[in-house]
Amino acid sequence: MSLITRTSRGLALAMAVFMLIGCGRASQDDDAPIRPTVYNLGDPVNDPDIAAVVSSEYGADTLTTEFFLRQYNLILERLPQIGADPGQQEELRRNIVEEFVRRHVVFGVADQEGIQSDSLEVADQMDRLRAQFGSEDEFQDALAANEITEDSLRASIAEDLRQQAVLMHFASSVAAPSDLDIERFRREQAEEIQAQHILFLTQPGLSADERDDIRSRAEAVRDSARQGVDFAELAQRHSDDGSAARGGDLGYFRRGMMVPEFEDAAFALSDSGDVTRDLVETQYGYHIIRLTGRRTGEVMDTSLARQGLEMQRRQREVQNRVQTLTEGAELRVNPEVVQAEINHDV
Repeated sequence: MSLITRTSRGLALAMAVFMLIGCGRASQDDDAPIRPTVYNLGDPVNDPDIAAVVSSEYGADTLTTEFFLRQYNLILERLPQIGADPGQQEELRRNIVEEFVRRHVVFGVADQEGIQSDSLEVADQMDRLRAQFGSEDEFQDALAANEITEDSLRASIAEDLRQQAVLMHFASSVAAPSDLDIERFRREQAEEIQAQHILFLTQPGLSADERDDIRSRAEAVRDSARQGVDFAELAQRHSDDGSAARGGDLGYFRRGMMVPEFEDAAFALSDSGDVTRDLVETQYGYHIIRLTGRRTGEVMDTSLARQGLEMQRRQREVQNRVQTLTEGAELRVNPEVVQAEINHDV
């Protein structure tokens, strides 16, 4: 499987971060792609009982080491394959801290705006959970096995619904797309391209020298590709992606199927055989892309296009709002506990 598809990392599913954040891709007439979050880091935390502290205009919150490790071990238990990959382990530790910061700012807005969860909806979700068990005794046994009470479960549901309400509040400010926007979106979604690529993987935590060395090797291969050396052979020899065995071939894909930086560079290529002039940097590393085909697929139904474009714009608004709030906070991390590079710029 290729590393650049949007669904390639199951870690985001395990984290269950936000209902509206993640999969969508705004149309090309929207704002520039979301930039990676670079955290405002304060002095390191030295208390072994504390994993991280975040402070903002909404006050301060503490992530205890006990809670951090509980979350980490719970996800490893559910997704044991992460335990065999040091890179994914670091990503998991980073995601727990980043989710802690996001929740701090989102609930800060909830307090400021007076946004609460709907008690009827909380009760409805409790009833639906209870109905999944054959009897009340089975339900109570499940609670006991997970070391939670009905009150704590109800509070957790209320907290999740309150978070969703804030995100919906952010999304509600987005204007409906015009007929012209929808027609442009339909045409864009029907466009498909075929491409090859070569990936030079950059794992989290690399030193500046290690990253520079990878970039230098990628630039040398890119120069060879642009000079006409067989791209498939270069991919088989150098690519760290799962597509290497196929000569880097990714088949045909539409907008929204690849990570944004890769997608933008690939669709910007004009003619079959064109190779990207510059390296394309994504969260996975450095890519060299070669366009091999272009075609028009099935045009989306207008009503579906309207729904898709509205959802993408709401997702983009939520991402922007949460990111702006997050970048305004100060994060202090205990490096001995977290063991992950937080202030990343990939």
